Amino acid sequence: MKLLLIRPFCIILLLLSPYIATAQEAKRLVDFLQTTPHHTAQIKQQIRQMKQDTTLYAEVNTAIERLLPSGITQLHYVVFTQQHQVYQLSILAQKIQIIGIKLFKVTYNKGYTYPREQLRTLYSWVNTASLQKYIDGHNLLYGSQLTTGDISLLPFRLYKYGSDCGHSTPDQYRRMRQLIRQKDEYTLQKWLRSMNIELQAYALEGLARLKHPEKIKRSRLVEIHPQVKLQKRLSKKYLWRVSEAKVVQLLNQSTAKVYTCAGCFGMNYTPIATLVEKMGF
Repeated sequence: MKLLLIRPFCIILLLLSPYIATAQEAKRLVDFLQTTPHHTAQIKQQIRQMKQDTTLYAEVNTAIERLLPSGITQLHYVVFTQQHQVYQLSILAQKIQIIGIKLFKVTYNKGYTYPREQLRTLYSWVNTASLQKYIDGHNLLYGSQLTTGDISLLPFRLYKYGSDCGHSTPDQYRRMRQLIRQKDEYTLQKWLRSMNIELQAYALEGLARLKHPEKIKRSRLVEIHPQVKLQKRLSKKYLWRVSEAKVVQLLNQSTAKVYTCAGCFGMNYTPIATLVEKMGF
C-alpha cells in the first residue's frame, strides 16, 4: 500500500521539478537584487560573477549600455538560465547611483499570436524623487506629461526597432502598424514624446506613413495602407505644449542611437537623426 502511494507522489514530484527549479532561479535573482547595494559598480560586479556561474546561468548578455539624452545611463541585461527560462534586467543609473531597477520574467506565445513576448515584473525598485527629476526635465522639453508610473513610456523596457529581427517581427512594430490602420495619431504622438528612444523611432515612422508616405526615403519596410474608417482622433483635441515640429527638431539634433534590428545579423544602432531624415521630416 505504501509503495502504491509513493509512486504517484514521485511521478508528481518529477513533473513539478522543472517548475520548482525555475522558481528557485527567480528567487535567487530577486535575492541578488535585494541584497546588492544600489550602486552601479557593485551591480556590474555581481553580474560578472553571474556570467561565470554556469551551474545556474546558461548565458548572461549585456543587451545595451548607453547614456540617454536625459542624462540617465540605461543598462539592460538578458539572462538565460539552465532551466531554459529568460529574464530581462533593466537598470537606470545616475552616474554611480542606481535610480531604478526592474526584473522581468519573459514568456513567449507560440506561433504568430500577438503580442509574442509577455513580461511579468518580478522585482521593482525606484528612487522616485531622483527619477521624477529627470522625467520633469523631459516633460518640460518635450511637452509631455509623464510620471514614474508610465513604465511603458520610460526607458525600463528595451524595444527593438525594425520589421525583421531574425525569425520574428517585434511586437512594437506590429503595434505601430495597428495604430496606422486605426489612424491613431494620438498614441503615436505620445510615443514621440516618450523617454523611450525606440518608441520615438516607431512614432517617427508611424507619423510619416500617416502624413507623408511619399517622402519616406530608402525604406525597406512594406508600405502600409490604412483602413478607411471613422476614428476619433484625440490628437486634434489634445493641446500638446510642444509642437510635433519642435519635438522632431529636438530628435534631429539628438545624439541618441536606436536599438535596431539587422535581420539575421542580430542588432545594430541607428542614429535617431538618420531616421528623422529617412522619414522625410
